[in-house]
Amino acid sequence: GDTVQADQDLLELETDKATIPVPSPSDGTVKEILVGVGDDVDVGSVIIRIDALASAKASKLAESDKTVSQKEQKPESPTPSKSTIVPAQQSPEVVASHIDPKDINLVVIGAGPGGYVAAFHAADLGMNVTLIDTEPNPGGVCVYKGCIPSKALLHIAKIVSEAKHAQENGWIDFGTVNINVDKIRDWKESVVKKLTGGTGLLRNQRKINFIQGRATFVDSNTLDVIKTDGAKEKVSFDKAILATGSHPINLPFAPDSKNILDSTSALDLTSIPKSMLVIGGGYIGLELGTVYAELGSDVSVVEMTDFILPGCDKDLATVLYKSILHQTFNDKIFLSTKFTEMNDSGTSVAVTFEKPDGSKETNEYEKVLVAIGRRPNSKNLGLENTKIKIDKKGFIENNGQRRTDDPAIYVIGDVAGEPMLAHKASHEGRVAVEAIAGHKVAFEPNAIPAVVFTDPEIAWCGLTENQAKEEGRHVKVV
Repeated sequence: GDTVQADQDLLELETDKATIPVPSPSDGTVKEILVGVGDDVDVGSVIIRIDALASAKASKLAESDKTVSQKEQKPESPTPSKSTIVPAQQSPEVVASHIDPKDINLVVIGAGPGGYVAAFHAADLGMNVTLIDTEPNPGGVCVYKGCIPSKALLHIAKIVSEAKHAQENGWIDFGTVNINVDKIRDWKESVVKKLTGGTGLLRNQRKINFIQGRATFVDSNTLDVIKTDGAKEKVSFDKAILATGSHPINLPFAPDSKNILDSTSALDLTSIPKSMLVIGGGYIGLELGTVYAELGSDVSVVEMTDFILPGCDKDLATVLYKSILHQTFNDKIFLSTKFTEMNDSGTSVAVTFEKPDGSKETNEYEKVLVAIGRRPNSKNLGLENTKIKIDKKGFIENNGQRRTDDPAIYVIGDVAGEPMLAHKASHEGRVAVEAIAGHKVAFEPNAIPAVVFTDPEIAWCGLTENQAKEEGRHVKVV
């Protein structure tokens, strides 16, 4: 019986990657709601029936069916699509047992695409769920400082690129194009705010206990939490899921300077520098380098290996390389090149390179973006107070159910092993929750898709040709 207006948000739809508001198609009165909180719906499903008014003064009513649209955000970090499961020193067998979810007190540490999906699924199963994160709403690095803001800026970059292309071909004359950095940044932040506001609403609807703060383990069933307001709280639990994610790798010899950026600070988009050096020719460096290049920076890329996108099929990467080498980076992609020294003058950064032939060259750049990979967040969590084991790369060891060597603690997402992909973390979250609930389940993907959001975009799924050859498989290219 509620009266609604056209474009008024009626409800939120949650996918593994995003929360999508569903607006009303017209003014009218809600006659019937066909779904409930936590229900699964398919594309084309009728979810709400509305008696729609033809106009503000009209009395004739017409029935309108609102259907689901699926606009799922894409994954962030393309790496080889074969999943790496870090083995825990325990039986990997999948054992089902009968457990009443209402008797389980679950705490999820980290509210990214893995953590919040796990928390939501656990609440839907009836568990008592506590979710802990430093941000005010679920979303994690992916939504706040990674996948979502980078794709928003890449959308702007694509518009600029197409406008330039149209003007160069004489199809359309736009005159002088002015880039308003402040408005672009505000729009990017509004996208993030809208998505995280939606996940916050879904969290509240499920009555999940949310603590904004940072948690450390006291033992295998207790956490100390320091809240963002400085208050402290002890949290006891039966089971825990670690979903603490990862962070950008920094150069140990790089000076501490506002002119040296990582992927997080680059997304702040405080200004458009005249010149920029991107260290690292992987997906992060190429995506953010594309953004700054299209917005007006003279961008150079240096990669220490012999080609861009290590881990991607070279035939695919070659298509991208030929396009962006001239069109985006003005022939300034330097392969098999090392950087040996970096000095900051306050207004620019001087970087010394070692070329493939051994000769050295020094150039100055207004900004330097370091994009050489990410490292799992497995430190400063009090894991030494548990039975958890960490491998040499910093990943937490686990089995097919994502259970660690501590039977009370599970791990998902970037900190659980490669590939570091948001959709992989989400699926692991569901597996871990169902394992805790006693279901017979394991994380056993045949393949994990990956995407690079450059121009052109690249996507792949399954083994690359080189990976197949390394495993001794017979390869036939058709």
